[in-house]
Amino acid sequence: MNAPKHDLILLGLGSNLGDRRAHLAAGVSALGALPGIEIRQVSRLYETAAWGGPKGQGPFLNAALTLQSRRLSQVELLSAILAIEAEEGRVRDVANGPRTLDIDILLCGERVIAKERLVVPHVAMHERSFVLQPAAEVAGFMRHPLLAVTVAELAHEVGMDGLLAVISERGWFHALGQSTCK
Repeated sequence: MNAPKHDLILLGLGSNLGDRRAHLAAGVSALGALPGIEIRQVSRLYETAAWGGPKGQGPFLNAALTLQSRRLSQVELLSAILAIEAEEGRVRDVANGPRTLDIDILLCGERVIAKERLVVPHVAMHERSFVLQPAAEVAGFMRHPLLAVTVAELAHEVGMDGLLAVISERGWFHALGQSTCK
C-alpha cells in the first residue's frame, strides 16, 4: 500500500522586536519539534522595512520554510503556531504592529482552505515582497491555487520593494544551535 500524500506547507516568518534572529531560530526549532513535522528547507534571512501598522517600527527579519506534517491537520498546525508565537512573547494588541515572532501559513500544497481561523492561501501573500522573496527561495515551484502562478512568478512580479538586505548565511538557524532540517 502506498503511503498517504502529505502536502508541502509553506510558512512565512518575521520578527522586528528584540533579538530578531534568535526569535526566528526559536520558531524554526519549535516547529521542527512538533510531532510528525519534517522541515524540508529554510530560506536565508531578508531584512525588510516594516509594512503597514504603526509608523516608526524597526525593520523586520523575514524568512520562509517548507515543511510536511504527517500528524497535524492545518488547523492543528495553526494552533501550534499561535502557541509558539506566544511562547516567544508575541503580543497581538495592534494590527500589523511590532512583534517578536510572526508565523503565517502561506500555502498548503494547492489546497484552498476557508475556515473561521484559517484562510489559505494567505490573503495578501501575492502583494508582499517580504513574503515572496524568501518564499521563492525555498518554494518557487509551488503554485498559488487561486492565481494559477508559481511563487517564483509572484516574487518576480512584486520585485524587491522594501527589501533592505539579504543575509547570505544559509544555515543561520544552525549557527544558533538549531538543527531541524532533515
